[in-house]
Amino acid sequence: MSRKKDKTRSTHQLIGNRARELGLTREDAFTAYVMDRLLDRLGRSKHAQDLYLKGGLLVANLVDAPHRFTRDIDLLRRHGPPSPDELREIFRDIVAVPADDGVAFHQGIKAERAEHDADGYDGVKVWLGATVGKRETSVRIDIGFGDAVAPPATRRALTPFLADDEPAREEGRTRPSRSSPRSCRP
Repeated sequence: MSRKKDKTRSTHQLIGNRARELGLTREDAFTAYVMDRLLDRLGRSKHAQDLYLKGGLLVANLVDAPHRFTRDIDLLRRHGPPSPDELREIFRDIVAVPADDGVAFHQGIKAERAEHDADGYDGVKVWLGATVGKRETSVRIDIGFGDAVAPPATRRALTPFLADDEPAREEGRTRPSRSSPRSCRP
């Protein structure tokens, strides 16, 4: 069996083990893993300084419940218009960041403007498809624009979905350097 197939099988096994540990369905665990890997890529991309993590994933990490499951990622973009076309290009850049984690993001990225009539905020919703081996999943990202950030945003390491994942071991990196790019300000 090839090294790639072995690694994919190992990643699937680790995600399945983590699902049982956290009481998640396998589908939810794969979604959580893909969101984790997307945030890792965002944190290592040229767009890291422009997008701030907010919402459920951030709060769960702040209150030490990092794997309270949520199906979307909430981000804030401080500068720039709520342009679906621009956000589609930004996420194409982000998913193109190399990673040896078994996640293949699809290039068919969907983005549309979302009007938030109740609270008066505009935003953009982005949908990404991804594959882990033969397993398909998707992630939704809700992006708000222009909100004030007080106190000022800081970088904060997020707890990775797979605490002892294969990519980190195989690349010889330690956990702190692996997780440090994923933060309140990715």
